Amino acid sequence: MKTIIAAALAVVTLGAGVWAWEQRQRAVPRTPAVSPVLTPDNYSPLGFEDLLAYERAYPGAVGSPLVIQANAAKYWVFQGIAQRAPGAGTLGAWISLGPETTFADASGAETVSGRVSALAVSPRCERSGACRLWVGTAGGGVWRTDKAMHQTDPEWRWIGRGLGTNSIGSLAIDPGDRSGNTLYVGTGETNQPNNSGAGTGLYRSTDGGTRWARLPTMISDPIVSAAPIDFTSTRGIASVVVDPSNPQTVYVGTASAMLGMTGVRGGQTQTTGYPQPRVGLYKTENRGQTWTLIWTPPLDPVIPPNPNIGAGVGDTMFGVRLVKLDPRNSSIIYATAWNNAIHRSAPSLEGGDASFKPVFAVVGGARFRDLAMFDLTVKSGRTRMYVYNGTESVTPQALYRLDNADVAAATLVTGAATSLVNTASWRKMSSDDTSSPGLTSRRICGSQCFYDLVVAVPENRPDTVVVGGLAAPTFGEPTIRSTDGGESFSGFGRDAQATRNDSHVDVRAVVFHPRDPEIAWVGSDGGVVRNDGTFTSITNRCSSQFNNAAQCQTMLARVPTRLYFLNKGLQTMQFYNVAVDPAAPLTRVIGGLQDNGTIWLSGTGDPRVWTMLFPSGDGTSASGFHPARFGVVFASVQSNQYFVNFRNGDLAWWARIDGPIRASGERESITQSTGRQFLTFDRARPDTQFTGFQHVWRTQNNGGSQASLEASCRTGAASTCGDWLPLGVAYPFAAGSTPSSASRLPGDLTSTFYGGDRTDGLIVAAERTPADASTLWAATNKGRLFISRNADAAAAAVTFTRIDTGATPGRFVTRIFASRTDPNVAFVSYSGFNALTPTTPGHIFRVVYNPGTGNATFTSMDRDLGDLPVNTIAFDDVTGDLYAATDFAPLVLVNGAAQWAIAGVGHPEALMVDMEIIPERRLLITATHGLGIYYLTLR
Repeated sequence: MKTIIAAALAVVTLGAGVWAWEQRQRAVPRTPAVSPVLTPDNYSPLGFEDLLAYERAYPGAVGSPLVIQANAAKYWVFQGIAQRAPGAGTLGAWISLGPETTFADASGAETVSGRVSALAVSPRCERSGACRLWVGTAGGGVWRTDKAMHQTDPEWRWIGRGLGTNSIGSLAIDPGDRSGNTLYVGTGETNQPNNSGAGTGLYRSTDGGTRWARLPTMISDPIVSAAPIDFTSTRGIASVVVDPSNPQTVYVGTASAMLGMTGVRGGQTQTTGYPQPRVGLYKTENRGQTWTLIWTPPLDPVIPPNPNIGAGVGDTMFGVRLVKLDPRNSSIIYATAWNNAIHRSAPSLEGGDASFKPVFAVVGGARFRDLAMFDLTVKSGRTRMYVYNGTESVTPQALYRLDNADVAAATLVTGAATSLVNTASWRKMSSDDTSSPGLTSRRICGSQCFYDLVVAVPENRPDTVVVGGLAAPTFGEPTIRSTDGGESFSGFGRDAQATRNDSHVDVRAVVFHPRDPEIAWVGSDGGVVRNDGTFTSITNRCSSQFNNAAQCQTMLARVPTRLYFLNKGLQTMQFYNVAVDPAAPLTRVIGGLQDNGTIWLSGTGDPRVWTMLFPSGDGTSASGFHPARFGVVFASVQSNQYFVNFRNGDLAWWARIDGPIRASGERESITQSTGRQFLTFDRARPDTQFTGFQHVWRTQNNGGSQASLEASCRTGAASTCGDWLPLGVAYPFAAGSTPSSASRLPGDLTSTFYGGDRTDGLIVAAERTPADASTLWAATNKGRLFISRNADAAAAAVTFTRIDTGATPGRFVTRIFASRTDPNVAFVSYSGFNALTPTTPGHIFRVVYNPGTGNATFTSMDRDLGDLPVNTIAFDDVTGDLYAATDFAPLVLVNGAAQWAIAGVGHPEALMVDMEIIPERRLLITATHGLGIYYLTLR
């Protein structure tokens, strides 16, 4: 059957590739002198060049049977990531552009890496010596170090061979295996509805992650499917728990995840149109041979109406977030879910009733982006529970403590459904009273507790609790630590050094050293950090650093003496885009990063080391190089803030240029979250750039006069900073008008001015052709497609012709690739699933516009592609080959072929968000959301 979903495609193609590799290996003569065991070495998933180097270093002829056989132990990385059947004529290998390493701070520490979703530490970790730590990352797979106590170089090794994806949601060590070698990984990240990629299932390793085996995850659930269904399909696994009393019993909590991520926000879908398993808590008592759905969260989220999102796109996470077993009785199960109370199954406390009952009600929640996170411990022979009340509303955020959980649920929470209320058994530890030490634990995650919140208690230390989130008010601490049962907290995210080391915000994982609970590893959107296990008072800095703010003496009373960043070699950067200097495409490269600014290869210095170009927030997709003027570069930040630099990235000379767009009040986000848009460079008129919101906006002078911008716009965001103009409408807008006013409808490509269907949303693509200086293509997230033949005219005079039809997909347009030679031809790609728009299927089309009739012809290029979201495309007009980027691999439709194939070999199985082609240099360059930048030399 040709119609398949993305996750199934990933598993099927991976298996085919591994089979082909194994067949080739069987043909190689074996000698007893060479061990066939596939053991990891210091090789990364970016390491095809490492493979070649190893072959050349081996004492034998490169490519000879002996060398190939000996190399099998090293080949595991390359094999496991992307060894699949390549397309004809595309046998070249993808080569990494890094970042092999990132810029370091003044002390040499690499403080930046990609988002960490899970941590696990071996029970055999030593205080001094070997200590094994595993890291699950949002888009970079699973990594392992045996030197987690090292201060500078932990020597990370990627161990994701065989997982079929690098999107990781959870890790769990089997507590019954004291060697620490039995490990579970739940694939599919579960942190954010906009960029948490769906997984490929549940995996188990008995050798510390060197080899993985997928556990069966089929279940019969007639509510969603008449046939058995894989309960992990299109979902993420947020939590895996192994019963310490019986390793055959495993609990798995699933949550929503997305497919079809795009560089411009809004193309991802949580709904596929196919039967999808229910999110909930699943249990097996025979290690996966059979499963039971034992709990589904009772309350759905209340999602504010949003006419701007497309088919299948979600605005919030839903499903089970965390599962814990009672440390005194593993038959008692606690689970928390987004927008729901914490629930518990405790037959021994409920007269034999094993149903899940609420034991903590979210306080002040809105059932939209609310999440209560917790941990369990034992104090004085009773189960103690710490809960952080995470709400999108800041005021109710607080820590609560329950000193005796060994009671019936009815004594902890009263009411039902949406009217739950906590009883007096729960003690609120946080306070807004400036005279109370409880001030130190309130409001720790801003408006995003649903996204970055963790509560952790070390074993046998019931009065020690660590809470991580975004940043504590006043003090900016992303992580706080209490040793008095939550009565008061000191900072745990910044140390006591003279120049304080400052760990990243957006904390989501904490694990403790099994032999020294004073030491903890913290995972965040900036990678991994560890404290040294000692603490120092720096209360003497309260005056100089915090103006003697309330409770400063408490917050600085016991901070880590030293923090160590463990990011060296952890190659997990989450790019949103890639932009290359056309004059030096492999040495001058820019990429925007999730929560870690915009970084680049500047063309100078060590080519393996990327450095900071624009050090702020999320580096988004509106960045790049001027096509013709060396040293003119652009960057952007979340919430669609645009900047230009005329001095080759000199940090002191960035100028803000988005003033007119922001002052217009135009719709700037598709989802409820802040958006990220695009920046299009005009090869025909190099000083011209385009972007889009409701209108296409244009600057014909790189955002404004260099002298004016550098004089007045290097700080602030004045509406005069920038010379952008909306196309197709008179500007300045009429006084008192709004984005929906009739006077603004011309040029608003999302409005009823261009028809009554597929309205609202945003413009998500505007592409120029170098074939002339007049033609501009544009599209919206609802599937509208336009062409302008006078895009270089005065802004108000520019006109657009709508050319999509009722037969073309009404889904998110991920890319328009305009022909370099014919302005009336373009390739257009779509995200989402055909099953969501069954009467208008298709993911890639060749579009030919007829200026005489004003209509266009759409020819599907899908062939055997299946129902697979396409994140972006590129067309090679030299060979006629068409390339597509997906969540799992790059594909190619070779000119004249009837079927799509894998493009090249060696590209990691990672979310592909952007792709650029330089035909004259025979280069194809891709950006992944978790494993860096790659290039392929084209045939």
